[in-house]
Amino acid sequence: MSFNPPQNALMQAIAETVKVVRRIRWDDSLYFSGLIGFLLFLLVVALVVVCHQYLTRRTGKSMILASSVFPGVLLFMTFWTWDFWPDEYPLAEGILDPEQVTARIQEKSLKFRRWHKPGREERRILQGGVVLDNLPAGLAALPGRFTVSLFSKSGEALDQYQGGTSYARRDRSPRFQRYRERDLDTKKASLLSKSLGGVDFLNSGQFEGKPHLELIWISQEIHNRYSGDELVYEAEMHFLVQRDAITRMRLEPGVRYDRGSDHAAILAVTSQNDAWIVHLSESSHKLTLDDWKTVRYFLVNSSRKEALFGQRDFGLDSLSSHLLFSDIYQVLEVRRPALSFELPSETFPIDASWLRGAKLVRVETRNLGWFSKTLRIEDFVMDRIPGP
Repeated sequence: MSFNPPQNALMQAIAETVKVVRRIRWDDSLYFSGLIGFLLFLLVVALVVVCHQYLTRRTGKSMILASSVFPGVLLFMTFWTWDFWPDEYPLAEGILDPEQVTARIQEKSLKFRRWHKPGREERRILQGGVVLDNLPAGLAALPGRFTVSLFSKSGEALDQYQGGTSYARRDRSPRFQRYRERDLDTKKASLLSKSLGGVDFLNSGQFEGKPHLELIWISQEIHNRYSGDELVYEAEMHFLVQRDAITRMRLEPGVRYDRGSDHAAILAVTSQNDAWIVHLSESSHKLTLDDWKTVRYFLVNSSRKEALFGQRDFGLDSLSSHLLFSDIYQVLEVRRPALSFELPSETFPIDASWLRGAKLVRVETRNLGWFSKTLRIEDFVMDRIPGP
């Protein structure tokens, strides 16, 4: 029988207050900066209450001081504007010129999907693909957050929408790095497929997300009223720029990867339940703050133009910086992950001949910064877009 400790009512109330005020006042960029400031504010209030009670022994006044935290939180979060930990960093000079990059919506990919839940207003979701042209070689750009406006031809604003993908917020906490490395979304997989020589991923069913963006959610009322009119669709979209460093390794025990403070070695290659397991030893250390990065592994058979994404199983033998400090940056990390390469159950297992022609490919992805582009569809007629 498991024991569930009672929830702290005060902390629950504070958490709900944070959520409400954040929806009213804070945008995503201010959230982490404000959260750190908010925790420092609570610490100061707690110290004041403890010192006051210790020096005066007046419990009533101490309770009044403690209760002042609620209006104090509202005032603090309303006037907090210091964004010292932004989510989005501009591109460093020389990486690319955003003016030379063009962004467009693939109009032939547009289609509507109906969304409806009991007790909620029915909506139409516009899905479609976004293409970037003139992007410098070696760089990839993925859509993050975006703001959409729908206008009439006369310029009247009819509807607005704010959307985003999994790249909309940059999580720099190393605590969650291992979870990012276990997943791969369809948009990133599509870019990696080209970088790895036009390969097809045999286990693409494991990838997360949808191949197309949800470009706008339109209410049924707006759709019924303007479905046959020529409108203007305009989106301000932010793109995350990444660079992938690709290293190919022979699939043999003892083969090593060494670059700077990052090291990896293949310990063994085994088979288990129609899957191939690659056992690794990895270590990394740094003495200064480092940029966010993700390391993923693939088995790539270039002659067959086929690849498999490796699912990580970290086990219990990892060593890293203390959890408190790892949220800031990791000084040392040593781990021995097991990479599982497995086809879906309804397909054939990986045979030894396929494996003999394959290499282990290490892909290290680094975020370089953000840029934004405006996308427009001048003659946007909803009735011309296929859908339910």
